[in-house]
Amino acid sequence: MVAVAVIAQAPCYSARPNRVLFQEAGPPVTFEKVSVGVFVTCGIATGTGDLYCAGNNDDGAVGDGTQIRRTTMTKVIGDGPWIDVSAGDWHACGTKADNTAYCWGFNEGRLGTGKADPIQATTPQQVNGTWSQISAGHFHSCGLQTSGQVLCWGNNKNGRLGNGEISGIGSLGAETYEFSPLPVKNGANFKTISAKGSHTCGLKNDGTAWCWGGNDDGELGIGEFGGYKTVPTKVPGSWKEINNGLRFTCGIDSKDDAYCWGALRGGNSTHEQLDSKPQKIGPPGQKWSKITGGMQHACGILTDGTARCFGLGWHGQLMNGLNTSYAEPFAISCNSTEPCEPKGGGLWKDIYAGEYNSCGIYQDGTLVCAGENPYGSLGSGTDNNFIYDPTPVTPVFSIAAVAPAMAPVMAPAMAPVPALAPSLAPVPLEEASAEPSVMLPPPVAPVSGAEKAVASVVAVFAAFVAAF
Repeated sequence: MVAVAVIAQAPCYSARPNRVLFQEAGPPVTFEKVSVGVFVTCGIATGTGDLYCAGNNDDGAVGDGTQIRRTTMTKVIGDGPWIDVSAGDWHACGTKADNTAYCWGFNEGRLGTGKADPIQATTPQQVNGTWSQISAGHFHSCGLQTSGQVLCWGNNKNGRLGNGEISGIGSLGAETYEFSPLPVKNGANFKTISAKGSHTCGLKNDGTAWCWGGNDDGELGIGEFGGYKTVPTKVPGSWKEINNGLRFTCGIDSKDDAYCWGALRGGNSTHEQLDSKPQKIGPPGQKWSKITGGMQHACGILTDGTARCFGLGWHGQLMNGLNTSYAEPFAISCNSTEPCEPKGGGLWKDIYAGEYNSCGIYQDGTLVCAGENPYGSLGSGTDNNFIYDPTPVTPVFSIAAVAPAMAPVMAPAMAPVPALAPSLAPVPLEEASAEPSVMLPPPVAPVSGAEKAVASVVAVFAAFVAAF
């Protein structure tokens, strides 16, 4: 509780010189990294490394200690700085600068804590080990340790955990889960990992890409459909980046060309484009620096800093202001063979394709989102069904501490007040809480009319402080 004594025009101060008096709103938060999951969006703030999330919080995926729906970006509990975040299927995970990792939200093995409880974690739960990245997928998660070893946990249906086994279905047909991280076979020397849908992919230090898990739609990129792989299987080519969609995979090769494979819905029909081998995206000469896969669409950033999206667009997730889809077999276009540029253009530093929505960050740190907006997951302050134009999230303001060394805060001027008893001393500040309050000095008898006026001023100032 913060305790403050306000006597007429006397300044508020702390008896301890290094204690913070109160806090005031600072500048709006800008963002440097974003991730979009199933009905939840998370972003890392520029400079501070604070983590914010918005959307469906029934299972605690926002990580703010509640199960209250959040339609604006809300700070995740715990100190940063965070260096990576991944929003998944009803849960999210993140990595801090000290290489600790945490997951929160719906459990069933997704959180990697080694425990079945809590089934709904509303605050970040630590995953044992030292980590450089964690990818929150659908029904499972995978992480990359600082040593380069990949581990996975959660539902192991179709071998998506990569440990050489299938343990996702029990003998009576019930789902079973791995609650602790399991090493992926031949999972050493990786530098990135991507978990989504029923499969997992990763990139090794030598530029080779590897995928494992379900392959019904050719999402493993190995030239065949159907079945599954319980251990990492090599994707042809040399790669700089690889990221999964739900039933497809996209990557950027060593020449900065973008490719996708698997099942990606496009066009104005329900036809799905299927290919079991990597297929080039975009016109000749178009070079990419980032690409991400969503439910049935993908988004990326070109080497010139502009962004592109392609695939299913019925919900506005292509960020081009429309609700139509654009596709030929992987020559997915808004015009000729050109993938869609988000409405308004601009230069981007991050972009992420979610379930039926997408979010991106402009170079100035402004976070914008478009597409389906259930539970307010796009952070716009509303839960409108669809947002077709890239729309900034509702501004989030940083908190700046006002230290005692700053100019004193004065109560409003009023008539002279008789001297108070000499025994009345400033009330020291106590530990801050979520709801600061004002501690009044001991009563002095008799109470004059002027002193009653002072009490009135104190009450007004108390309301002012409480607003912070």
